[in-house]
Parts: sequence; C-alpha cells; structure tokens
Amino acid sequence: MRVLRPLAEERTPHPIRRFPRHTTFFELEVDGDADVPDAWDHRVTGAGRDHGMTFHCRFEPLPLSFPLADGQDAWLGRLDR
Repeated sequence: MRVLRPLAEERTPHPIRRFPRHTTFFELEVDGDADVPDAWDHRVTGAGRDHGMTFHCRFEPLPLSFPLADGQDAWLGRLDR
C-alpha cells in the first residue's frame, strides 16, 4: 500500500470530548497482490490526549452505503475514480 496524495487536513475539536484534533486524509493505492487486511485495530501510541485509545478500522467499498461518523466522508469527492 502506498500514499498517492493527501486529500485534506482538518483541525477540529473531538465531537464528544471537545479536545483539539488534527486529522489528515490520504488517498491510498493497494497493489493487486498485496495482503491487506479488511479490518484492523489501531492503538494510539503518541503522547497526546488520545494515547492508549484503540480505533477499530476497516475498508469499505465506494460509493459508501452509509455516512461515516463525524462527517469524515466529506473528502471522498476529491478521489479520482
């Protein structure tokens, strides 16, 4: 898997806890023969307020059949299809 380009950057407060949040959205490309899991857990190891949190992540086919939490699907229109 490789990063093709950044799509957007957001600096918004967390929707529940309200602490500052910096999110970067990327367009990725996966090689056809790559062994990439459909889902995985990401445990935050940084020193910020989200240290130790675990995020359950997964790939979803486009177009989405449902909106993503907290409007995180807003940047999908920037993808080259």
